[in-house]
Amino acid sequence: ALTVCTPLYAHSIEPYLVFPFWLKPGPVFHIALVHFVLIISYSFLLMGKMVKKASGIFLKPILYVFIGAIIGYVAGITNFLPWYRIPIPPFLNPLVSIYVFAVAIAILKYRLWGDIEIAFIRTSLFFIYILVFGIPIMIYHQLWGKIPLIVPMLLMGVLASAGPFVYRYVQRRVERRFLEEQRRYQDALRNAATDINRIKKIQKVYKSIVDLIAPVMKVEYALVYTLDEEKKEYSLQASEYAGRPKVLPEKISMHAPVAEYLKQYRRPVDYNDAYLKTDITRDLSKSGFYDALVLPVLMEDEVQAMIVAGKKKNGRIFTRDDVSVLMTLADQTALAMENCRHWAGEISRMEELDLKERSVSLDMMAASLAHEIHNPNTIIINESEYLKEVLDKDKSIVLPDALRHELHKTLDFIIDSAKRVSAIVEAILEYSRIGKGELKPVNITRAVDDFLKIITPQVKKEGVHFQVEAGPNVPLIVGNKIQLEEVFMNLTLNALHAVGHNEGRPKIVKLEVFPGKEDHVRIEITDNGYGIPAEILDDIFLASVTTKGSSEGEGLGLYRVRKIIDSHKGKVWAESEGKGKGAKFVVELPVYKKDIPSNKDEGSIPKIRKLR
Repeated sequence: ALTVCTPLYAHSIEPYLVFPFWLKPGPVFHIALVHFVLIISYSFLLMGKMVKKASGIFLKPILYVFIGAIIGYVAGITNFLPWYRIPIPPFLNPLVSIYVFAVAIAILKYRLWGDIEIAFIRTSLFFIYILVFGIPIMIYHQLWGKIPLIVPMLLMGVLASAGPFVYRYVQRRVERRFLEEQRRYQDALRNAATDINRIKKIQKVYKSIVDLIAPVMKVEYALVYTLDEEKKEYSLQASEYAGRPKVLPEKISMHAPVAEYLKQYRRPVDYNDAYLKTDITRDLSKSGFYDALVLPVLMEDEVQAMIVAGKKKNGRIFTRDDVSVLMTLADQTALAMENCRHWAGEISRMEELDLKERSVSLDMMAASLAHEIHNPNTIIINESEYLKEVLDKDKSIVLPDALRHELHKTLDFIIDSAKRVSAIVEAILEYSRIGKGELKPVNITRAVDDFLKIITPQVKKEGVHFQVEAGPNVPLIVGNKIQLEEVFMNLTLNALHAVGHNEGRPKIVKLEVFPGKEDHVRIEITDNGYGIPAEILDDIFLASVTTKGSSEGEGLGLYRVRKIIDSHKGKVWAESEGKGKGAKFVVELPVYKKDIPSNKDEGSIPKIRKLR
């Protein structure tokens, strides 16, 4: 650069061809020309490689730039011919405009101005540095021989020291002016990325992400898909649309090209990426993700979720800064998902521990109350039997026969009623007895019979048609009788509550016990109550999930049922056609296979019993 204005670069000027002035090259000019040709050749080599690798929507704009550059630089070569006195004028100069026109088409038609705008701004700012070094050179050239060399060198040192600060200051001001919108939403995304970790519910995390990306970045839509390893697919968990909702896939296969790319390269998939393979762009197009950016959410080296940001409404592509900020958001999403899962597990553990403590407390209370009832009830039975015996044996008591018969009848009724109370108390004592939960052969029909002694008073009080069916040939099962009675109790109370809201129609609950398939005993409890909404049918056995009102229960009964049946190596599920159409709870328990006397020998409840 220092030799441009010296004879080393061009040593004389003379007329040539139709031009009144044309320079003659000096020795440095030949070196500069070789350097220029090498740089341009290497640039074309890089562009050729890019054209070879590019596919999809990015191939055409690259071809525009590549072909335009070839035409422009070939046309520009004619400018060097007169330097070496080759009598060919630079007649192809008008074709240089084709290069500029081709680049303009690529930018405007294919929306390449995202990164180019930033590059233009930063390149323009670089001219500040050129001035920093150029001013001393110009001063020295103008005052050649009049001032010592040390003066421009000192000036250059001062300006070079101030240059970086001036450059950064001007850069911040210019970028703040021209890239204000982009910086605004990038800062908002960065701040929100840290706030996501405070959310404890995973669905709220997903919703927060899409609610953040769509309006802040002003994209057409934002989606979150999460991995379902059993179904081997990603399912849509949250979505937000800036305008009219688009028809986008609810599921994406784990083996789709996009998913495979994310798993292999662990980096975002940009529809406008020049190096993106054709099968991936085709897959994105098929899914409707035109101009979209797909980001991986990585957890333990697996893509556990995908965040999809749709096309920007202003038509611009996603810049490198955009991708960087969104990847930070994706990383924070992974941490938030991990935190939510840990938090959910901890809540489940605490609920289970609290449920166990409350169960033990209630069992102790029930046992204490049963003893308090049992003692005076025993006195009532003994005293009633004593009065009956006195009436029969003491001849000094003179009563009319009719009155004596009436007193006998009354005392028999008191004794019979008190004995029924004793039977219920015994059943409560057995039900509340704290055991080790050991599994052993159980006569399921006897467990039902003992359970009925407890539930019968409530069934009669509520006026429910309660039908029980259990065949005499139901095999023994492997279980814990007290825990199974708790299962019957929870499921039946749930059914009684459901039919309690029936207005103007009968309240029907049915309990059936019969041999099932594949060495299992099947238990079904059916009601015609308010049913189970479809959206919670699969989650009805989770802790705190309930169909009752907030003041009617906490949803722990069915959660306890599932825990007990799981410990018995059985299955339990719910069936319902929807709200207002009743429900059926089904339990399957494995049969005890060793040679033990059948239920018939041990006694069984009647085949059909109706309680009203």
